[in-house]
Amino acid sequence: MNKLNQVLSVLVVTTVIFLPLFGRMDEIKDKLYKSIERPTIYNAGVYTIDKTAKFLSNGIVLLAHITDKKELALQKIDRRLVKIEENIKNDELNAINALYQEFNVSGEDQQTINSILRQYKELQKQILLSSVQKGCNTLECASSEILSFCEQVGINPNAIQVKKSDTSKSLLADARGLRATYQFENNALIINDDDIISYPSVILYPGFFELSYDEENACLAHELTHLALQHHTVINILGREISYFTGAKKEEIIKSKNWKNLEIIHERQAEVLLKDAEWASRMRDKRNGGYYPDHLFLKHYAQLTEIDELHRLKEKLKK
Repeated sequence: MNKLNQVLSVLVVTTVIFLPLFGRMDEIKDKLYKSIERPTIYNAGVYTIDKTAKFLSNGIVLLAHITDKKELALQKIDRRLVKIEENIKNDELNAINALYQEFNVSGEDQQTINSILRQYKELQKQILLSSVQKGCNTLECASSEILSFCEQVGINPNAIQVKKSDTSKSLLADARGLRATYQFENNALIINDDDIISYPSVILYPGFFELSYDEENACLAHELTHLALQHHTVINILGREISYFTGAKKEEIIKSKNWKNLEIIHERQAEVLLKDAEWASRMRDKRNGGYYPDHLFLKHYAQLTEIDELHRLKEKLKK
């Protein structure tokens, strides 16, 4: 990397990572992100983030050994990892509440939607734990790493149908949750067997088959996290019920900035939540090679790096 790119990378990372913390207006941030979302900028930013993270990590290890405060450092690392997960979960709740406020959903109707979501999720959780079908059209024939990840996140590989499609030129894969018609009466969600339209699945597009072995595993783990956290369900039910209770058109809802923010939060969660140290490293490696246009850029990579480095720090401090 030449000196010009090194200087540029420092300026970019400083701007992208810290501008939101300065309380700038959303409009300014939107314009800024659009103007800098380029592969060359991303690569320069990744370079700087990695170098900075390595420098800080080595410094912390050295300081902990000198001051003999390794146990205290380990406790702080664990608290920080917990805090990161809490923050990203709260981000989703705040985004949903912002949608309710934007479309003037009453408190009573909010409670109804939340109850539908909760009961629908519980049903789907049971389905994800069951063996709906067997064979290599499910995840039963996936890699050992993915089978292990399924166990980690509470998904039976035979509960997920794997489909192939050639219709997308941009997506690599897409997770689809349980689709079913339902009724909600007397605070109870009613879904009969013949109401189920389709079971949870992962759709693989042509670009997926051009990935390396490790990239395929990281991509599948991303989609399986979407399923485990039931993001598809949240999006579908929110869109349907907000439209039902307020009369807002579905097109109007999905064009909302709060809706876009919720989608981005779900993408962040898919790479942060339910990941142990090994998978945290894999998700960082995945984003080291490129960003998700209009969704995940350098600020996200900085968070993946922080999580991965915290896990690495734990291992170094335990020695």
